[in-house]
Amino acid sequence: MEDPRFEPDVLRIGKAFGRLVATEYPKGMVDGTAAPEVPVPAVRRRYGRIDLLIDVDDSGRPLLVVIEVKNTDWDARADHRVMPNLSRHARQVWNYLDALMPCVDAGELAGLQAALVYPRRPSYPGRAEFIEETLDSQGISVVFYDEL
Repeated sequence: MEDPRFEPDVLRIGKAFGRLVATEYPKGMVDGTAAPEVPVPAVRRRYGRIDLLIDVDDSGRPLLVVIEVKNTDWDARADHRVMPNLSRHARQVWNYLDALMPCVDAGELAGLQAALVYPRRPSYPGRAEFIEETLDSQGISVVFYDEL
């Protein structure tokens, strides 16, 4: 019988990258706090978990930055898989933003921002630009961790 605690390498490595980002990404922030693994009631599902939630003061009200960490190697993806993966990542982020939007509407939050963090900029010609433009058009920033 297989060990119930067994995790495939891709999942184990992805979680390790998520922990690295959660501890290293917020370093050097002047104002604000960072909390990893924040549960959020999701609009399309029962619940979700934001990988990293950064809370900064914006004129006395919190501005939340929702950061989703993906250990995606874009160079390893076939061309026809890039858009479906980007769409899935964007849907997940927007699910979290939609759940928090009532707080913005009620004036409890100054606003929301979102970012997806990937380990490294793809070297495949034009792919990084495609990723950035696609997500930017959906209001989501892209961070390639190796460039921080």
